[in-house]
Amino acid sequence: RKRREQTLARYRTVFETVKDRVYVLDSEGQFLLANDPLADLLDRDRGELIGDPFESVLAPSTEPFNPVDVGSQATDEPVELRIRVGDGGTLPVETRFSSVEFEDVQGVVGYVRDISRRKETERTLAETSGRLETLVHASPLAIVATDTEGNVRTWNPAAEEMFGYTEEEALGG
Repeated sequence: RKRREQTLARYRTVFETVKDRVYVLDSEGQFLLANDPLADLLDRDRGELIGDPFESVLAPSTEPFNPVDVGSQATDEPVELRIRVGDGGTLPVETRFSSVEFEDVQGVVGYVRDISRRKETERTLAETSGRLETLVHASPLAIVATDTEGNVRTWNPAAEEMFGYTEEEALGG
């Protein structure tokens, strides 16, 4: 245990100076290290996090998740989660982590990134796209849109009436 603490002490300086929200979990998925930006986001003392399982910061609606299991799969894809934050609410975040081994300490190192703005933008885009699709479909005028290669990508009911081709026949042709 003493050796593990010495190894982790070497990396504390990095954790204390980096502005991103980062953590190290042991092989059981419990916090070994968490920096101040992460603790501030969670409205917890950094020392309180040490020894807690990663799942303790997840929002109640989030499926059980163990980064150690996923970290061993060596994926470069971030994982989207919801975490509990200091104001009692939840926040959509992504985390990406990598397996790490410091002498006798095995686990994962990762970060937590707030993706609430991206999620809001995605929601707004989906709403706008849905409205546009409804308008095109309901228009009494024939609306046809093609991509740069001339493939039909939009074909509304008025175009079906005018040209005699169904949407399925016209799309991509």
